[in-house]
Amino acid sequence: MYAGTARAPLPAPSAGPPPQPELLNGVPVLTSRLVAEVARRSWLNAYLVAVGINQIAEDALHDDPFELRRSARYLDSGRRPLPVAAAVAARAVAGPSAAASRQRPSWRRVRDWQREFATLVELLAGLVAGPAGGAPDAEMRAATLTAELAVSAPRLDDEPLRIPACFARFDQRPADVRLLVQRFAHRFPDRRTPLLVVGVRTSGSYLAPLASAYLRSEGYADVRMLTVRPGSPLLQHERGTVRRATRDGARFAIVDDPPASGASVARVARELRRHGADHRRFVLLLPLLGSAEQVPIRLRDLDAIVLPAARWSVEAELTCAAVRSRMERFLGPDARVSSIERRPLHRRDERSHHRTLFRLHVRHGAAGKAEVHDVLVEGVGLGCFAEPAAAIAAALPEYVPHLYGVEDGLVYREWLPEHRRVRAEDGAVEDALADAVVSYALARRGRLPVERDATTYLSGGETVWEAASTTLARAFGRGWPFARRLALDRLVQAALRVDQPSVVDGHTGLSGWFLFGTERPIKADPFTPGPLACRDAAFDVAGAAASAPGSRLARRVRRSFERATGEEVEPSRWLLYQLVQIEQRLKACPEERRAATRLLAQALEGFFEELFFADLTPSANGPLCALDLDGVLETEVLGFPGLTPSAALAVRALTVHGYRPLIATGRSSGEVEERCRAYRLAGGVAEYGGAAFDARSHAHLALVSEAGQADLARLRVALLGLAAVEVDPDYRFAVRAWQTPGRRPLDAAVAAAAVSGAAVRVVQGDAQTDFVPAEVDKARAINALVTQLDGQPGPIAAAVGDTAVDLPMLAMAERRYAPAHAAALRAAPGVEILRRPYQAGLALAAAELLGHRPGGCDACRPRRHSRESALVLTVLGAQERGLHTMLRQAVRLRIESLR
Repeated sequence: MYAGTARAPLPAPSAGPPPQPELLNGVPVLTSRLVAEVARRSWLNAYLVAVGINQIAEDALHDDPFELRRSARYLDSGRRPLPVAAAVAARAVAGPSAAASRQRPSWRRVRDWQREFATLVELLAGLVAGPAGGAPDAEMRAATLTAELAVSAPRLDDEPLRIPACFARFDQRPADVRLLVQRFAHRFPDRRTPLLVVGVRTSGSYLAPLASAYLRSEGYADVRMLTVRPGSPLLQHERGTVRRATRDGARFAIVDDPPASGASVARVARELRRHGADHRRFVLLLPLLGSAEQVPIRLRDLDAIVLPAARWSVEAELTCAAVRSRMERFLGPDARVSSIERRPLHRRDERSHHRTLFRLHVRHGAAGKAEVHDVLVEGVGLGCFAEPAAAIAAALPEYVPHLYGVEDGLVYREWLPEHRRVRAEDGAVEDALADAVVSYALARRGRLPVERDATTYLSGGETVWEAASTTLARAFGRGWPFARRLALDRLVQAALRVDQPSVVDGHTGLSGWFLFGTERPIKADPFTPGPLACRDAAFDVAGAAASAPGSRLARRVRRSFERATGEEVEPSRWLLYQLVQIEQRLKACPEERRAATRLLAQALEGFFEELFFADLTPSANGPLCALDLDGVLETEVLGFPGLTPSAALAVRALTVHGYRPLIATGRSSGEVEERCRAYRLAGGVAEYGGAAFDARSHAHLALVSEAGQADLARLRVALLGLAAVEVDPDYRFAVRAWQTPGRRPLDAAVAAAAVSGAAVRVVQGDAQTDFVPAEVDKARAINALVTQLDGQPGPIAAAVGDTAVDLPMLAMAERRYAPAHAAALRAAPGVEILRRPYQAGLALAAAELLGHRPGGCDACRPRRHSRESALVLTVLGAQERGLHTMLRQAVRLRIESLR
């Protein structure tokens, strides 16, 4: 161990097959395993596998191949005539098409087989709840039904298991279901009342049969069961089940994993009510990740029986006594734990596995040397869902912390000290870290291969390709669901196709790496996969780069991976993987939105740099063009700032033809430097003129006087003292602040009070309020920058702006332009209002300066892009020329998706 003790051998696995790293197995593998687990009387694993097979069949029966129902649900949220009419049309087509498909003989065979197989699931649930007989019957049924599957439902063979959050990503146990049922029985003691247990799929498919079994063991005579996927209408026989239960006065027990917003449970409740169920007869059986009071607001009008986190059965396994007993077995027959204590540990994310840190004082034998072990005990899944942890530890011993053992869904591993954690800014370990990341990703690819990329068969928000498709679809505004389903899903799947699939880590950010002297960096948490399924090793490499896109480390890990594999990571693949990695971290830590937004922008900058600017050599003395950033050069097409293809072509064409573009913006100095580097700009003005950056000499110019700096310092202190106000720490020559929750400009009265006595002016933005020293503006800063670049101030050849703040900059330009959306500049003298808004307007301004459209000649035309990158550019340019262009781009993408 790195703490100074010897590494103990991993305990020998219990009887049975070796642990498998892959969970996304298809039906043929699952059926073989089911028969084997039943033969071994491994009832828990047999149950988990059987439920997985049954759910695959249920989902197939509810298939919505054209996703018309989902589109209709989205349109129902609109209030304008077009969305409502389209929703009605989608529902009208979805219903008959689904009904017709279910009359086919192949569909009926699947339905009949699934109903029979569901009885095996119930039998196995009874054996898990209280093994007592039934084993021979289970063996016979498992063998018969799996043999019949190949004939009754061959179409299911390609479908992979859906991993349930309850038993794989949380630490729920069957005992927790029993506790909920016992509380239910105490609340509703009449055992003669019929019960319908409704499981909210995916987790509900695993929880509902167990709840039914425990209810029967409590003496309830009439227990029925149904599982429902949120948003999926009930089939005819399911509707009949709900109506019969309602007619018989049944109580509806709705079970799911711990709710976040409660939207899925609420949607299922609405579906039950549509078919006559009385919501007053609903009882939610819910585990919670917090206290009993933390039921989501949207579920509080329903009766609920809850199990707070402190009462989960896993807590009994995280006591000092339980950990002492197991660790003595893991460490060997002569090991004795003389003392053990729990250590403080911050839980990274409430919606994740339980984690507890212990310090153990251990002695081996009577005269053995005393050792101190810091041991992290962390959930990794129940039964077969915990197998990947042991398989990964066995396959990658040199990359992972020492693993003492895996037992009962918990991994016992060495704790890595915080002072050994790699810091992104630590340049001394950059090379070692880059090599370790690539080596780790390639080791996983070589030692944890899988036969196929099963993620291509999954949908429902569980995969990387879906997350990437959703991110790109934002470029189509309110029409994003249609763009996704019309074309983007297929195109993104094709763009992210992997030739050598393997089990990836999924969360390889720099904060997860630890360094021990000259030894190889260690990956702290390799045993549980990230929240999104992927089978491409490049995703792990991009995860490390996404911690600092555009940095030397990011470029190095990509080059190292390409050299080691002999494979080029195509630019669009690199971009999409980084975007997904960053957005997943943002979901886990929403309070880091500001930092995450900047990382997303940097990733997009790198994509455009590679496609449009990497081959440029800017002029040293050409005419200067000043461009505003937000609204002119960049826009938030994907929800964060970035170029569009028109803007990239315009900057490239200006540079190729001898112009020197500058940016003049209210953004921070650091953001200006990043863009100057990526877009090969001569320099830029930051913070409304408070600072400037000379890209040639990499020099930052501070343009605010000492008195102005003092005013800003007092203003920051005053704003930081206000409740619900945040201040951007990246700004040094202006102050950017906003109100929370959410992000919105400061109230006018708050802003006025804050600036009292300070020589600053207030600039109200869409999502923030900026305070700028009165002594600076963009024109003065441009003059200072021009003097720095050329040795003397002088006029600039052209300027493009879109707000009143840009007027001084425009006034100093020989040619002055404003895009069509710049209403504040329509009356400005000498400013030409262009026909197009935003980046399309910038392209028109560049065309007037050059005499041809950007990219229209051999000199400024960029090199040919790959098909995948060209498609991403098509998406990013969807909004550039309005609704008609957006529709045309969507149709074009659809045609491409069918090729």
